[in-house]
Amino acid sequence: MKLKTEFSPVTKAKDGRHSWCKACCRVLAKSSYDPEKAREKHAAKKTSPEYIAMKKVAYDRWRKQYPERARAATKTWRDANQEHVRDVWLAWTAANPERWALLRRQHSKLRKLRKKNQSVGVVSYAAILERDGMVCHICAETIPTLDDLHFDHVVPLARGGEHSMANIRPAHAACNLWKSDKLPDELTLA
Repeated sequence: MKLKTEFSPVTKAKDGRHSWCKACCRVLAKSSYDPEKAREKHAAKKTSPEYIAMKKVAYDRWRKQYPERARAATKTWRDANQEHVRDVWLAWTAANPERWALLRRQHSKLRKLRKKNQSVGVVSYAAILERDGMVCHICAETIPTLDDLHFDHVVPLARGGEHSMANIRPAHAACNLWKSDKLPDELTLA
């Protein structure tokens, strides 16, 4: 006869104990365990959308909590996988030529500003459009299409203006080109 302590506690059982002893449960678990099946189950779990979303949330939380360690880990991984990083980058630039051209232009502008030691702020063009609407700040008329939309620095960069949300306004392409590097009080609409 076995002691009551040799049986695992179970809340659903009448006597509060499992019907099999701990040793018998271990033998049953070992006999029915298939390592290959366990690997397949684990691999299927790791590719499920729920698991991927959960891991992404945990990873993002970790990156916010330990930014220095996250940057170091990313740098270490990128250094160890330079060919893969390059292949992914080339594939992305080939698949997104318009976005890549825009990024090159933005990078070039920011680089020029930094060389001149001018301040560079974070700019969200969508937020500027939400703030000002599709109205030209030079002639105060509605901008009909996105093709005719330019974002103008009110105080031009060439005259010491900042590249910031406060200094950028929507303008017609023609108005922006006509304004050139003039200050607002130098403009005279004919």
